[in-house]
Amino acid sequence: MGASNVGKTGTIVREVGEKPELKRVPYTRTNGKVTETRDHWIIPIDIDESVLRATPPSQMQTALAIAEGVDSINPIYAIQEDPRMIDFQRELIQVRDSLEDEEDKAKVTDYARLISASNTPWDAFHWSLPFPIPRDRIPEGFLEGDLPLWDHTDPPKARGLVADELPLEQIKRLKNWDAVNSTVVKTSEGYIAPLNEERFAIELRPIISSLQRAKELTQEPTLEAYLDATINQFQVGSKESLTASEVAWIGSKSDLDFIIGTGIEKYSDGIARIRGMAQGVVGLVNHEFDPLIEKLKARMTYWEKNAPWDHKKDEATLENVPIIKFLEVLSWTGNYDHFPFITAAESLPNDKKVAEKYGTVNVIFSNIHRAVQLTVGTELADQFLMPEAHQYVSLFGFMSQLHMGQHELGHTTGGYDLPKSPDDYFGEHDARFSEFEEARANLFASWTLPDLVEMGVITEEQKIAGYYNELIGWAFSLMFPAEDHSGAANMCFHYFLEKGAIVSHHTRAHARPGESVSQKFTIDIEKWEATTAELLGKLTDWKAVGDYESTEAHLDKYISMKRAHWVRKTTSDRPLGRLLVFPQIKVGEIAGSGRTSYEVSWPKEYMDQKRTIPAMIQNGQL
Repeated sequence: MGASNVGKTGTIVREVGEKPELKRVPYTRTNGKVTETRDHWIIPIDIDESVLRATPPSQMQTALAIAEGVDSINPIYAIQEDPRMIDFQRELIQVRDSLEDEEDKAKVTDYARLISASNTPWDAFHWSLPFPIPRDRIPEGFLEGDLPLWDHTDPPKARGLVADELPLEQIKRLKNWDAVNSTVVKTSEGYIAPLNEERFAIELRPIISSLQRAKELTQEPTLEAYLDATINQFQVGSKESLTASEVAWIGSKSDLDFIIGTGIEKYSDGIARIRGMAQGVVGLVNHEFDPLIEKLKARMTYWEKNAPWDHKKDEATLENVPIIKFLEVLSWTGNYDHFPFITAAESLPNDKKVAEKYGTVNVIFSNIHRAVQLTVGTELADQFLMPEAHQYVSLFGFMSQLHMGQHELGHTTGGYDLPKSPDDYFGEHDARFSEFEEARANLFASWTLPDLVEMGVITEEQKIAGYYNELIGWAFSLMFPAEDHSGAANMCFHYFLEKGAIVSHHTRAHARPGESVSQKFTIDIEKWEATTAELLGKLTDWKAVGDYESTEAHLDKYISMKRAHWVRKTTSDRPLGRLLVFPQIKVGEIAGSGRTSYEVSWPKEYMDQKRTIPAMIQNGQL
């Protein structure tokens, strides 16, 4: 972004102050058997300058009002992760400020920053994030609670969403037990499952106030309708109000978009797997990809009719082509950060009945993706690919964004012959629906690439780059617990390896320092494409008829953790995890010119962001 630029709206965009540097920060994690020190990234987030310049001042003011609401939902998420988290983060600040040793103070600052990003002392892979200095160097009276700060214990299976990890049989007896926006809590009279909008009514007040202010500011009717429906959702919390908000979101035509709720993505509780967590994001639509989006959407009917599965969508459903948006994120919070992961794209609504009737919206977070690409480099290609495949690395950036769009579209494909949606049906049989559904979406994205070459959308080299980018992601995921996306990657890697689509090479010539023999991979293109079609068809037809026995047998056969130690060891020098620093935007006026200015600045420290719990504590909000 330049120091000062004028947009077509007459708006001047200026950078003020210093932008934080892209840097690596060490941290320690342990699973009780292995303790390792790795780095994570701190990444300043840019917003596409052309998008800022094209945004009218009234729309920017509306966006900033919504951003205040988005930031304010983080305390709800922290409580859902663990009810102790807000007090714990307050205590971390007190411990830091009480320490005299500067080295210890710096270590606690780094740890507090990491906890403020994760809102839990465990990472997404269930490893503990141990406190960085010994207990005997902690001032008396601090950190005396029951959090596992020095010894590893497994995290609560249900996070803070289900009190005492109540068994599913008992959960099903409670009112609202299956509401995505509910939490199981223990009272003096027993267990209840209140809607989050009831439980967190006080915490929702500033969020509602911010959305009401945005509603007064907006000049776009469909955005106003969406804001109104969302405000009502937070005031009521019923299934009907949630659906009304989702339908209004799908119908919004604004270039300003947001997603916010107290429970959105399912499967967060680990027991009933139907409860979501609080999250919020606000951003501006980037129209750079509109021509590509239109080509992809226009091809969806062709792909469904010619797909390698038998159970096709009917003609009426085919007309519900998903909406695809590339969004420049202004701010996000809650479940969009689940360290060491961040969210690159999202497909909503989760309610399949709403999706089938009104359609879906697939959002790709374009500036988040650009930030991630800054930290990828060539390390994983060096680790996993033979040298002849390195020629494709420069094409990974675009193909990653294309893959995200196609992946989200893949979730919407395929028909079914069941009395209810397949995810509900599989959930009732406790099958691992998300693992094979994420695999199915990945395979769909890969399956479409040869056709995109025929259409002239991408080149043959880009197609092959897409395959290698997928292979690297699968290989790196082998060290993670085989759940959801990682489970899908694990299964696909081993299946493609067995079919000869992935070719393994054991070589001394390309061994890294400390290795005597290195294992690297190439792709047999013909076998890759044949295996993609074969497995995609198989998984989609199993989904269509509810064949959970075949699905589980397949996952059990091809998911393996035998390579986890190798991947973890050989990638130990590579950062794991990203903390994002979003810019602040101030709307002003250039004196004497009548022009509006957008001043873009960044906080000096991650924890200075308004969305973090430490910032809210320091500002007196908590």
